Amino acid sequence: MDRSIWAISCDVDAARHDAYLAWFHRTHIPEKLARPGYAWAAHYRGLAGARHLALFGAADAGAFLSPSPGQLKTRQDALTREMMGLRIDASVGVFAEAMRVDGPQAAARAPGTSTGPFVRYANFSLPDAAAEDAASAWMAQQRFAKLGASPGAIGARLMVAVLGAHRYAVLEEFATEAALHGAPAGFPAGAVHAPGSPFEGRRLWPA
Repeated sequence: MDRSIWAISCDVDAARHDAYLAWFHRTHIPEKLARPGYAWAAHYRGLAGARHLALFGAADAGAFLSPSPGQLKTRQDALTREMMGLRIDASVGVFAEAMRVDGPQAAARAPGTSTGPFVRYANFSLPDAAAEDAASAWMAQQRFAKLGASPGAIGARLMVAVLGAHRYAVLEEFATEAALHGAPAGFPAGAVHAPGSPFEGRRLWPA
């Protein structure tokens, strides 16, 4: 079971966009998936604008901490450093899953495969303990219950950061773009979002 996700959200330098995609799909993703514990990968481009979201799944966060993102950075070769330098306004987090709900289309995702064709992803913090209590209750009692019955929804997860500047992430998966738009976005009151959040995108990899 994939209970941890490493998420990277960023814009990409428009002048080198195609070169970045070729490197990311042909070189970087295969390198990551060759590491112990990495279960799957997925790469999305925003439905509006040029924002990108990369997701990597694992059974638990230990796969992403041995080595950690900071340790991996010290081992990058020249090409990797060059391509990483094309990322703009990046937001990165390693998350542990706190809550999950399956939607009507949950069977569309086979075990061990990547996230669905369309996603909505939000990464945010909340101002205080009272806001966290209210947000947790709202997500468990209302938002996730609604998503669990939303036509075309594959599922949703609430995640808590192990690493990252913002404490929470919500990942919602959909079988079609129409299904995504049919489940209007909703976020806790007072949420302070990371750059590029909320994000809605179509999967580029795997195609």
